[in-house]
Amino acid sequence: MIRKSRSSTYTAKDLNSSSKSYPLSHSMELSRLLTGQPLAVIFDMDGVMVDSEPYHYRADSEIFALLGLDLGREERNLFLGISASDMYAYLINRYQLKQTPDELLNLDISLRKQHLLPPRTVLDPLPGLIPLLECLKEKQIPLAVASSSVQELVLPILANLRTERFFSQIITGDQVHRAKPDPEIFLLAAQKLKIPPGHCVVIEDSANGIRAARLAGMRCIGYAPGNKNRTSEADMTVTHFDEIRLALPDSIPDMP
Repeated sequence: MIRKSRSSTYTAKDLNSSSKSYPLSHSMELSRLLTGQPLAVIFDMDGVMVDSEPYHYRADSEIFALLGLDLGREERNLFLGISASDMYAYLINRYQLKQTPDELLNLDISLRKQHLLPPRTVLDPLPGLIPLLECLKEKQIPLAVASSSVQELVLPILANLRTERFFSQIITGDQVHRAKPDPEIFLLAAQKLKIPPGHCVVIEDSANGIRAARLAGMRCIGYAPGNKNRTSEADMTVTHFDEIRLALPDSIPDMP
């Protein structure tokens, strides 16, 4: 059975006449990645759906200052795409911190809420995200979020972005035992969606997230409007969500 879309089929002319032009070979390669089998799409949140990294960076700076730590950017980059639990396990071990993991996690959640949620911050979805989500929804493609952040942050951020309505499953870092680059969070998302991992496409921006997707046996599209070095291990990299939207096939096979 085929899920039919009411939207128009995009042609080479459409691709070249969009607000930004993308190489036709790149669009065709994306189409091949998204064609030919039942499909689900799993989104990371931070850095993919929303440019939250500057706010996380400020929250991290405040937390590290309170702990008496002065970490360089290279060491801080180790924490991209991993859970807060893993970050604090590393810091406790490396710097012999006196606080317990629970104390640090409570401090972490409290400060991130201040930096990332209203009234202090109102986040906007990244350009092209909503049209892509609307297109995927219209094509009846199952969607999930798989974020290393905790549910206390993920749910209000999605509500702030007004995107929660698009997702049938929202998996957060506190629902799994092992954080990215372990594939557990993506495998759980596929299980909840009732789609085999090999039929899932992940959209990720971090090296740890991409490794997790690949270890889960999923295809992965790297999202990198800026630094593409992080996404070098992805099957393909895009710089704007329009690239994916315009490459989507007109119809997607259902599961048998």
